[in-house]
Amino acid sequence: MQGATATGQKGNDVRMSRHWMLGLVAGTVVLAACRDSAGPPADGLPALGRAPQQVRWADGPPALRAVGLTPTTLIAGDPMVEGLSFSATGLELDAYTVSFWAVAGQSRGIQINWLDTDTWQPYLIFDVPIDALKTLPDGRPIVVGDSVLITVTIDTLDMVAHFEPTGLAFRSSKPALLQLWYAGARGDLNGDSGADASDSAIELTALGLWYQETAADPWSRLDAAVQSVSDDWFRAALEHFSGYAIAW
Repeated sequence: MQGATATGQKGNDVRMSRHWMLGLVAGTVVLAACRDSAGPPADGLPALGRAPQQVRWADGPPALRAVGLTPTTLIAGDPMVEGLSFSATGLELDAYTVSFWAVAGQSRGIQINWLDTDTWQPYLIFDVPIDALKTLPDGRPIVVGDSVLITVTIDTLDMVAHFEPTGLAFRSSKPALLQLWYAGARGDLNGDSGADASDSAIELTALGLWYQETAADPWSRLDAAVQSVSDDWFRAALEHFSGYAIAW
């Protein structure tokens, strides 16, 4: 089984992804204008103050399908099948919590993958470019050689990626870079057990990358995120840590 991987050890495909993401720093506005779907019209966005609906995975992992079960047939909670525990959302990852040391003056990052039938596909890539680290949670500046332990935790019930430590800040000129996929929804973005025209409308007019500072804060849309409709992902530059989810 392929494990979560440090980006310094990934192959050409991930390096290409990193190169694209680095271009985001210099041209966020241009890239947003060049997304391969039209920008969402104002009347297609959720009303202010409305809690977003997170995208859910459409089917269960192989062990569940093998015995004829789906997440909707299971009692709430994490089911046990053949001695293995799976999230009731059907998302199976090669890691659910990953920690790594980000070092000022070095490029570091991680990748988390999801199991698509019998093939591992990227679910999350997070990169900290050289000189991206700015200040520690207590406000102290970070200088070359300083390091900070970053932890990424995936909440598979609500499909939220949580980043710690809270309060860690990145430079606006060289922010951290996040890429998050929603391919596992298999086109069913509103969770009604089928992909249809309403889901296509959601993807083109309302779907976005949302963030939540803390569990007590409201969700907000990250309007600077770049979307690929053809490849089912969002990319964004991050200046600080929050919880992140693809939602509408």
